[in-house]
Amino acid sequence: MSTLIILISLIIITQAKTLPSDFMLLGLTPTTQLIKGLTCQSYRSFIGENTDYLCSKIPHLHIILYESNIQTHQQCQYHFRHHPWGCQLSSKIISLRRFLRQASKEASFYTTSASATLTLNLINACIKGQINDTNCLCLNNRQLCQTDPNIAFQLSYLITDGLNMSKIFHEKFLYKLNQANKELGRQIVKNMMYNECHCHGVSGSCELQICRLRPAKLTDISYEIYFNIYKNARYIQSIDYIKFQEKKNELFYARKSINYCYSNSFIDYQNIQKGRECFNDEICKQVCCNRGYEILTEMKLIENCHCFFSWHIVNIECKPCQKKITRMICT
Repeated sequence: MSTLIILISLIIITQAKTLPSDFMLLGLTPTTQLIKGLTCQSYRSFIGENTDYLCSKIPHLHIILYESNIQTHQQCQYHFRHHPWGCQLSSKIISLRRFLRQASKEASFYTTSASATLTLNLINACIKGQINDTNCLCLNNRQLCQTDPNIAFQLSYLITDGLNMSKIFHEKFLYKLNQANKELGRQIVKNMMYNECHCHGVSGSCELQICRLRPAKLTDISYEIYFNIYKNARYIQSIDYIKFQEKKNELFYARKSINYCYSNSFIDYQNIQKGRECFNDEICKQVCCNRGYEILTEMKLIENCHCFFSWHIVNIECKPCQKKITRMICT
């Protein structure tokens, strides 16, 4: 069994090494799923050149990366549910990497979201004491100490930006662009942190108030990135436009959005709309790429229906009933 685990680990590492490392790939394709029995060190090709240091700091980093990528994809699917793309990702590692590095508006959104989600999960890991650092050891709410989230931002940077890319200008430009978008993700998390205060004292008095920095919820961060950042993304063609400014939250992209209704050189997107659900005629035309949709009607059993208060048993009683559900599905 151990020999099999080692062999599978080598296959994963070898496949990942065919292209530069990228933290966003882990868990998003059939060949990059977590394998039971493998440790953080086994995923060196996804973590990057700082694997030894990062795994010593965060023994379960591979799990955090995996969960972060799944959460990023779920949030992306939600926000693009009315878009022809629908955040559909390729099941092939090479095609997926090619899409993420193409620097389109959608790819840039995904990169920023992935960086923000990872940073958020690292902060939460620090708060829970799951990072081997003195800044992450304040587990008792009554302790007069402050968990320092800055270590999470530093570790996030080492994971997402700790790789050396090609010096060819075009690749360097795209690298700088992606680097800026990853930094943007971290800054959004940092800017949305807030003070959570609790009172301590005799009989509920507030003789002592302890406040700690806490991160915003993932859904709130994702909302901010989609509605306020992605919607106002900036198209650039030169590296001169890329500036790291905390107060100026800008999402950069370098390629116009592709037509997700047809195949293209980056990914085979043809027919990815088939089977997707939409909610009205106008949205269905967009989501289904004007290829049509069918209306399905089904009856769904609802247990708690026609509820009333029964004086006989002094409780609320409900009867089961069926509800007609109409669904629109792309054909």
